[in-house]
Amino acid sequence: MRRIDGELEFLDVDATQWTNLLAILPFFEANRGVLSLVYQGTEILGAVHSLQGDRSDLKGPLTTPLAKAQQLRDREEADAVVMLEQTLPSYLLAKVQAVFKPDTDILAFVERVREAVEEEFGRRLHVLPREFWTYNVLTLLHNLHRLLEELPEDLLVLLVVFREEEVWTSLIVQMTQGRIQRITTTKALGPLEPPISDWRRDYTRILELMKRKGRQPALGFFTDTETFRFLLRSTTPLDFLRQARRKGQVILDPLPGRLGRHL
Repeated sequence: MRRIDGELEFLDVDATQWTNLLAILPFFEANRGVLSLVYQGTEILGAVHSLQGDRSDLKGPLTTPLAKAQQLRDREEADAVVMLEQTLPSYLLAKVQAVFKPDTDILAFVERVREAVEEEFGRRLHVLPREFWTYNVLTLLHNLHRLLEELPEDLLVLLVVFREEEVWTSLIVQMTQGRIQRITTTKALGPLEPPISDWRRDYTRILELMKRKGRQPALGFFTDTETFRFLLRSTTPLDFLRQARRKGQVILDPLPGRLGRHL
């Protein structure tokens, strides 16, 4: 069973990249799309529709988050509306780090994350309808379990998601004997100079930086924000990943032979 190591380290974690990663997780399958909004106080700071992309036209004042979520769901004909208070992702990360136990199974750890999130329902997190959250969290846990079972026990994983010419979010996860031992982001590798102009070509520079740091990844996953959103909400993630890889929307480099047989 996959577990978290007692010496787990969070090193040089970029808060912005963590916020981006956590904020995207509610984006799953929906025929009419999911509208996700970030707010602070009585103002909407940003809005993204999972099918339409950026909805900056929705920025502006609000009365209460719940009332606004209901209004937008009816007006925009979205399958679901997610409203997230701006400081919530950072708060949840700190809370989960504070309560985890080294011997906790990874899936149990994810379950604790779910509980921490649901404690914020009606306060700093609003999801309409509630059933949308329930269904998609179960899907996420199922997909995570399948992924973990496929990974070798000793592995260094690099995940990088780009938005145009910038690293939008990233994770570097080291597993030893089936235990998560170290988590960081590309911030730990240092700045990329010159800046990235084409991620499909320039992703190799991140691999080179890792090699210089003595961290040769066994699995590298590179994609863009749009593809990543669709992958997260897919009910058949492996099939979607195979198709995206053929189209050049996902690059797996390096790719362990054991996983390559499935992709």
